[in-house]
Amino acid sequence: MELARTELLYGEWLRRQRQKVDARVHLRAALAVFERLDASPWAERTRSELQASGQTVGCHLHKLYAKLGIASRADLRQLEQNDGHDGG
Repeated sequence: MELARTELLYGEWLRRQRQKVDARVHLRAALAVFERLDASPWAERTRSELQASGQTVGCHLHKLYAKLGIASRADLRQLEQNDGHDGG
């Protein structure tokens, strides 16, 4: 439990230092322990930090892009150009 709390605190600090990718590594490790120990308040705090690090947004965008068949920024631009211009 103490190691997980340390991972959480370090992850929070890294996120505030704008080192979001590094922060996520520590936050995920902390979350795994908190969930295994059924430490709900700690797990919820860690989930909030992960969201603040951008993990949730990135995950949702990745899933959405896959559903739309978007694999690159060029695909995204093409989708934008075609929007409303399909002749219909």
